[in-house]
Amino acid sequence: STLLASSAASDVYKRQKYTDDTAKALQDAVAHAEEILGKDGKSDAEIKEAYNQIMDAIVGLKMKGNKAALEAMIKKAESILAENSRYVAATIEGLDEELAAAKAVYENNQALQSEVNEAVKSLTFKIAEARLLGDVDGDGQITTNDTVEILRAAAEIATLSAEDAASADVNGDGVADTLDAAPVSYTHLT
Repeated sequence: STLLASSAASDVYKRQKYTDDTAKALQDAVAHAEEILGKDGKSDAEIKEAYNQIMDAIVGLKMKGNKAALEAMIKKAESILAENSRYVAATIEGLDEELAAAKAVYENNQALQSEVNEAVKSLTFKIAEARLLGDVDGDGQITTNDTVEILRAAAEIATLSAEDAASADVNGDGVADTLDAAPVSYTHLT
């Protein structure tokens, strides 16, 4: 049974799905078991110890993280930063730092799934804060509804929240007014 465990463990090690340190521990346990099995006059206790070492190493294996979601969020963050002038500056502040941290996890070949998940979560939350200039209603699109909201606020029919007002200030003059409605309408038409 130690020979079968040794063979199975070797197959597991060769898959390269596991972190280097835990895969190395398994490889060492397999090498030790092969040494014991090849030895003349091996005792049952030695065989049992080698078997237990293999089992412990298998239980201790840690899988490398799946990074597909992280890769997608990194691409999204990069596209936002590439067009940063289209966003309310305050809503993308710190995105570059969050992106750098996510890339560090992505480039770490030994990153565990828990580390990958945390990087995805942090970057996703930061991306969710990004607000397009002109997207007054916060629906992620610039439409005629946004122009209407700007005009209603300018006519004092409605009041904009601070976040909506920042998004409505398309021309960057510090005020959400009728001068901002034209650029929003133009953006929607193009």
